[in-house]
Amino acid sequence: MTVREFIAKWKASTLKERSASQEHFIDLCRLLAHKTPAEADPTGEHFTFERGASKTGGGEGWADVWKKGFFAWEYKGKHKDLIAAFAQLQRYAIALENPPLLVVSDMETIVIHTNFTNTVQEIHTLALEDLEKPEALQKLRWLLTEPERFRPGITRHMVTERAAQTFAELAQTLRSAGHTSHSVAHFVNKLIFCMFAEDSGLLPGHLFTRMVESIQSRPAQFADRARLLFAAMRHGGEIGFGDVVPWFNGGLFDDDDALPLDAVSVAQLLACAKLDWSDIEPAIFGTLFERGLDPAKRSQLGAHYTDRDSILRIVGPVVIEPLEREWSASKIEISSLLDKGTAPARKKAEGCYRAFLTKLRAMRVLDPACGSGNFLYLSLVELKNLEHRLMLEGEIFGFQRDFHQIGPHNVLGIEINDYAAELARVTVWIGDIQWNMKNGVGYSTDPILKKLDGIACRDALLTRAPSPQPSPARGEGAIQPEALTMDADASPPTSPLNELHGTQAPHGPQAPPPFMGGSVAQAPPPFMGGGWGEGSLWLEAAWPEADCIVGNPPFLGDKKMLAELGEDYVTRLRSRYKGRVPGGADLVTYWFEKARAEVEAGRVQRAGLVATNSIRGGASRRVLERICASGRIFNAWSDEPWINEGAAVRVSLICFAGNGLAESECKSARLDSKPVSAIYADLTGPAERAGFEPGPTCDLTTATALKENESVAFQGPTKGGAFDIPGELARQWLHQPNPHGKSNSEVIKPWANGQAITGRWPDMWIIDFAEWSEDQATLFEAPFAHVLVNIKPDRKFSPEKGMRERYWLFKRSGADMRLAISGLSRYIATPEVAKHRVFVWCPASIASDKNLVVIARNDDTTFGILQSRIHELWALRMGTSLEDRPRYTSSTTFRTFPFPTGLTPNLPASSYAGTPQAEAIATAAQRLVELRDNWLNPPEWVERLPEVVAGYPDRILPKPGCEKDLAKRTLTNLYNLRPQWLQNAHATLDAAVAAAYGWPADLADDEVLGRLLALNRERSG
Repeated sequence: MTVREFIAKWKASTLKERSASQEHFIDLCRLLAHKTPAEADPTGEHFTFERGASKTGGGEGWADVWKKGFFAWEYKGKHKDLIAAFAQLQRYAIALENPPLLVVSDMETIVIHTNFTNTVQEIHTLALEDLEKPEALQKLRWLLTEPERFRPGITRHMVTERAAQTFAELAQTLRSAGHTSHSVAHFVNKLIFCMFAEDSGLLPGHLFTRMVESIQSRPAQFADRARLLFAAMRHGGEIGFGDVVPWFNGGLFDDDDALPLDAVSVAQLLACAKLDWSDIEPAIFGTLFERGLDPAKRSQLGAHYTDRDSILRIVGPVVIEPLEREWSASKIEISSLLDKGTAPARKKAEGCYRAFLTKLRAMRVLDPACGSGNFLYLSLVELKNLEHRLMLEGEIFGFQRDFHQIGPHNVLGIEINDYAAELARVTVWIGDIQWNMKNGVGYSTDPILKKLDGIACRDALLTRAPSPQPSPARGEGAIQPEALTMDADASPPTSPLNELHGTQAPHGPQAPPPFMGGSVAQAPPPFMGGGWGEGSLWLEAAWPEADCIVGNPPFLGDKKMLAELGEDYVTRLRSRYKGRVPGGADLVTYWFEKARAEVEAGRVQRAGLVATNSIRGGASRRVLERICASGRIFNAWSDEPWINEGAAVRVSLICFAGNGLAESECKSARLDSKPVSAIYADLTGPAERAGFEPGPTCDLTTATALKENESVAFQGPTKGGAFDIPGELARQWLHQPNPHGKSNSEVIKPWANGQAITGRWPDMWIIDFAEWSEDQATLFEAPFAHVLVNIKPDRKFSPEKGMRERYWLFKRSGADMRLAISGLSRYIATPEVAKHRVFVWCPASIASDKNLVVIARNDDTTFGILQSRIHELWALRMGTSLEDRPRYTSSTTFRTFPFPTGLTPNLPASSYAGTPQAEAIATAAQRLVELRDNWLNPPEWVERLPEVVAGYPDRILPKPGCEKDLAKRTLTNLYNLRPQWLQNAHATLDAAVAAAYGWPADLADDEVLGRLLALNRERSG
């Protein structure tokens, strides 16, 4: 068939859809020299007419023509509604395996809609007459043979990033004009939704863009025009001449406030309006726009963001997969009932289907730190996808299709940051509307935007007790302390958690702005005080009822909480959660504990939260131990990359449930995507053999501190100020006299931190007055003068009283460590955080930093045991990590480690000197240190100079011409290279240490850990 023949035939045709559709497609195949469905696929498995089940609304198949992985094609009679045909294809796209192209045709026009994941949608319309053009025929050939040719070059991520960047510029212009950040943010959110609404067809005729274009030469009119539009969107109705605006509201348009724009701002806004807002990606929308609207986060513009797949690692196991498993079981029951072929059985089958659908539609997902809504959006989309699949499968069973009901009301959120809270609502609204349109469902009306009171702007951890009304102090009507109950809606308007997000109370101390959705907290009476002070009564905040909890709570380490949140807030937080969250735990653990309590109480089925990977150890791990004691971790990723506040971090993703977890879920625990029989609190599992059979039990979180290891390992002192000085200055001071005749060498020492161990020593010294009084310190003139200028001014503003009053001393002196190493000529040191777990000898004259762990031993045997593979395995499992670098601690790592019998740290080295095991370890350790030192400082490349005063190690300086080569000689580089001689030296040491335990040298890692744990339990029992 020729092109002219095809055009002539179908232009003249008056056949109805049913009789014409297959013939039309077969003619197209003949025209393009392509096999027909019957010729290409006689079985109809991948290329067929009338694909799918009968439609409950009438008709056969979900698509008139279907080619797997290529397209789905729906025909309509001539001049029929192709928009309705496309909506039908969208509804059944999931059942048709989401083909990349969706095609509709009325025999005179062929419309190709792209349906690729994460790309903007493109539409290609071909009229009959267009087929005479070679490019039109080429598109039809690609449709049948190369659908990838239609893939749009612009992704949804690209569109969203471009829109966020453009709006960030507009927001900055408005702030520069003197408008408050909060008024700018609320105004911009309304503009954002207007542009999405017009590009999605909710606002008629690109009304918003026309409005902006109309005032380009008269920018002073913008605010008045915008107010008219916002007012119309609040109530619905006509605007201008004939444009009818639907009823939107939902809270976003409760006010019609609009900011004035100058010509530059109007041009920026018009540039924004020209973008296609219908395809922005809600999964990243909130994060990107928050960076532009929140001035505290503007520096994060252009930074990476957390991707959809990472979030689904939480949402999938916690929210969706349990429902899918339950539905799979229900389908088996439904099929069995339908197979009976009786009316009662069919009625029971449909009842089973309807009951599950009702349960699904009642699901509520809470994100108690929802940020700008990415977890909420993806939870909503996945629930809607599941409902959609269920309804399609219900049609296959022959049940009547009903309306989609899952929507924004199925997700709940708590967020302290007002920028983020409103963006979360906008994200959920946009995501819901996008999904409905993409799947041919349509959108709700009257109003289009339903209230999202379920996303509250308040503190998720603490709430102020309601203020009692004035009443007699005694007798009837007196308020008793127990009458002060928790108010879940009361929110501290200026919570320090808000400060953590970089925002301030927008409208004074008592009233959040109307668009926030938060309740107004009453001012406390005089006897209760105000703010976070001593007089206020603060309670644990309540969380709304939900079935599942997901989210990414704020990351803030224990050591930074005081500085970031303030002493008052931290004191109250720790007091309120005392006995549940230990002191020293990171901020994120409070969300874990609250979620655990909700699960234990039966109010929540499952929870999944993100934390920094340090939650696997230290005080933070105690919260996971409570989770394991009252329930079960059933899915976890122990150490994964993540984006937090625009920065790359390492995190743990942890999903848990109560002890009532379904049997099917108990058998499907997964750790780092692999099946395991259990997940311990340190996010490790037992060694696994085939299937789910457990290997040796090795839950190292049950290891306890050993008395024999007490008072041996210490964290170095914490400076708390700029006490460090360069070597050149230190050497000058060493020659200067003091009024009392003592040398400055008594208070200045060479100083080593982690970098000095793993890299090369940077020739840094430290001023250290130990525990001396201020009067004693003043007698060391030059060092004390340095303290007055460089430390005292900063200490004045410290929230800690001791830091302010004892400004010349370290924040933490490390007195216990000083006592332990006094009398030793050297001590063992290892960096707290390092890529490789290496130990070194430090002369006693070198001062250690807080990021060094100091072991107060000077015998080679102890050194060798610590540097062995056996101890390294224990350290890696018992420690936490910073990013991808393992962390070693004196408490959880050293104190729990069982040394070989007879070689424990509570014994003097003289007690085992000369024994074969100790001698073998000491000899191997000495050899390892000697080889390492020779590699680090080759005699051919260095010269050693005595220090300017006695008592300090020699200075190691590069010989002329060797500077660059010597700079590369570091322990990190050595262990990165791991040359054969180093491997041999370690193998000899490892064998000697294993022999001291009485073990073979080639034990598997899990076997070593299992034996060490058994020793720990034996000695601690």
